[in-house]
Amino acid sequence: MQKDEILELLKIAQCPISGGELVYNAEKHMLYSPKAKVFFPIDNGIPMLLRSSAVAE
Repeated sequence: MQKDEILELLKIAQCPISGGELVYNAEKHMLYSPKAKVFFPIDNGIPMLLRSSAVAE
């Protein structure tokens, strides 16, 4: 998944835990939920937006 595709996705995606916004963390190549304070991995270009996939900060 390219950075511009990720930015488009972030316009509509929300955290499955908090319902809040997600931001892209380029250093970790993961999506971050500031409200829930967890990261979601991107696996083969697919964001893993499941509670079970969340990684604590």
